[in-house]
Amino acid sequence: MLTHRFDVAPTQRNAVANALIGHLLPPLAERKGIAGVHLCLADEAASKVETAEKKVRADTTLVPTWIVLVEGSAAADVLAAGELLASGLRSLSGGAVSASHTSVYQHEHTCCRTSLDVTGVHPFVKPLDSRVGGNDEK
Repeated sequence: MLTHRFDVAPTQRNAVANALIGHLLPPLAERKGIAGVHLCLADEAASKVETAEKKVRADTTLVPTWIVLVEGSAAADVLAAGELLASGLRSLSGGAVSASHTSVYQHEHTCCRTSLDVTGVHPFVKPLDSRVGGNDEK
């Protein structure tokens, strides 16, 4: 997963959104090894709320307004798509896009608890006959 975080000048938001949606992002989604491309826009008002967690931090939490997520099957694939995205954003005229930051995250391990034991019975559910009690005779 590649994240490309940036901000856009308020006067340029419509133009940048149109460029991303109409020209820059669709070809990225068609590239080899790319599973999905997502444009995310932060809720600026909600991001600026001073939470208890933010109050105890020594540093300021900077929330980018615009984020593009590129999902893929290999780091090389998402990095190549990220380079094309960065190049496309740089080509937008008038300095509409601020400095951007890119990170790549790779899933390395999954640990989960299965809901079934080896017999196929959920460990927290008793078999039906023991719950009924087997005493239906009157």
